[in-house]
Amino acid sequence: MKTRYFMRSSTGVITETDDVYEWRMWSVDADRSIAQDAIRAQHPITKKMTTFEVSTVFIGFSFVYDQKYDLDGNPLLFETMIFNKLDGEVDWSGEFEYRYATEEQAREGHRLALTLIRDGTMIKQLNPRVRLLTS
Repeated sequence: MKTRYFMRSSTGVITETDDVYEWRMWSVDADRSIAQDAIRAQHPITKKMTTFEVSTVFIGFSFVYDQKYDLDGNPLLFETMIFNKLDGEVDWSGEFEYRYATEEQAREGHRLALTLIRDGTMIKQLNPRVRLLTS
């Protein structure tokens, strides 16, 4: 199996390509951002005040060997991650990472991530590196 590449138009239409060069040319100028937010809150583990950065993006590719598909076989092309920014340094390993098959799921997942932070229920140990949220 091979990596599958996808492009998203400014209107949200997604097309697939086998041409990695075409995809790379698209990705240079593509706006992949779906939603970005920063929230100041107490970290659930360190108890220090920190800034959590929530980022939801269109990633544009799906690795078959890494099981980046939902239960219906749709590629997981969108991703939400939460990063911890403590003392001006960003922990790029991510507090958690969620992937989605659709933009609608990704927007809902972004809202969920914000709620988890605001409610203080985001606990690192309970979140695996990758979670599949599909409807």
